[in-house]
Amino acid sequence: MDLAAERRLIKLLLAANRRGWLKSAHDCSEGGLAVTFAECCIAEPERMIGSSVEFEVRRSKFEVSGMRADAMLFGESAGRAVVSCEKFNVEAFMKLARQLGVPAAKLGEVGGSLLRIHPWIDVPVKELSRVWRTALAAASTSSGAASDSPEHAPTRSRAHERHG
Repeated sequence: MDLAAERRLIKLLLAANRRGWLKSAHDCSEGGLAVTFAECCIAEPERMIGSSVEFEVRRSKFEVSGMRADAMLFGESAGRAVVSCEKFNVEAFMKLARQLGVPAAKLGEVGGSLLRIHPWIDVPVKELSRVWRTALAAASTSSGAASDSPEHAPTRSRAHERHG
């Protein structure tokens, strides 16, 4: 972890927030960029909003800017954040990032009812929310039902009963 780079990123985020430029900010430490975009879309159940992100794919659909697509989308490297701001603040934010030595890129736009990470992901935000909000309960219900059913119950062999 590059602590100096982390410090510059935090300084950028705090300065942009103080200036009123940020609509949202989210770290990429759990699940990488793809999960971060999804979480941003469904953060507020009453105000879910889509996002459209475009990546320049080179050589093959599995490589983006010299990086494997899976590593770029799901890598949990430190020191990355996704922010959103009004269109009229993008240039000022990017200028401040350059001044502070923080690499930054405009990846897409917020709006609509889909999370679109072109060319890999295109899913309705309502479906993302439904899966995210119900998956744990569904998994625990189905695994609990399986272990409680007679065909999954622990059994003892007749040999064990005679000798045990």
